[in-house]
Amino acid sequence: MFDFKSRSFWTYAIVILLFPVVVNFLLFQAKLPYVFGTEDNWLSFWGNYTGGLISAVVAYIVANSQIKKQLKLDLAKERYSRTVNQLPALVRIKIEIEKFIKELEKVKSLREKFIEDNGGIRKKRDNIDEEFVGIIESKREGIPEFEVIEKHYYMEIGESETFSYLEKIEDIDLHIDLITCFNFYKDFSDAMNYNMSLADKQREEVGEEVEKLLETREFTKIQLINEQKGIMYRETETYYVKKKNSWKSFYDDHMLDKFKDVLARVNNEIEIIKHIKESGEI
Repeated sequence: MFDFKSRSFWTYAIVILLFPVVVNFLLFQAKLPYVFGTEDNWLSFWGNYTGGLISAVVAYIVANSQIKKQLKLDLAKERYSRTVNQLPALVRIKIEIEKFIKELEKVKSLREKFIEDNGGIRKKRDNIDEEFVGIIESKREGIPEFEVIEKHYYMEIGESETFSYLEKIEDIDLHIDLITCFNFYKDFSDAMNYNMSLADKQREEVGEEVEKLLETREFTKIQLINEQKGIMYRETETYYVKKKNSWKSFYDDHMLDKFKDVLARVNNEIEIIKHIKESGEI
């Protein structure tokens, strides 16, 4: 309640202690001009005055102490409520991350098996385009890297409403890492689910349709279809880059380990909240 190291505390203490001495000197030891009343009158006045002043100070100290205690109690209740209310969100997040890890481990295993079954990734030659090499040198050992990148894998997509649960997480560092993991999985799964072989086939079908229209000289339709074909080609190029960058980030940033670490921290948060609910204390 009292800060004995505070300079203001000692200042007030000295003033209070010296106050009666000063009053005694001014009123009782030396008679000041223009001061009316007997010593008994002034003694009675100062007794009432100081009594009221002390009562006011004590009341203020007690009230201030009660307010601070109530504020701490309210903050503790609010913190307890926020912490415990995380539990449903953490459970949903835990289930989602476990699914993410399972899916990531699955595609990692499939990719590695695909590379192994094809004799590994073919080494690049300096200043030679890998796609060109893959076409003209099919007898070389291994599979071209672009074929590994283009490989299609089916992955379950994340539940969109799970993102809303991230807002309930109190731990800022965990919150940031969860957002990173969820965003990575969203982009990664979207890239892996894109079937480039199917997209190539669809463009070929569009090309065949253009050839048929050339025979009937329907040039307006040909222009529209060619525009559509251009859009499809640009989409495929975009997804090729997206697949390549996704795999690079997956390995370079050790994303699978990061997902497992985040899952462990989520499990730890769940256990802490269970203990808090049982004990009723943070």
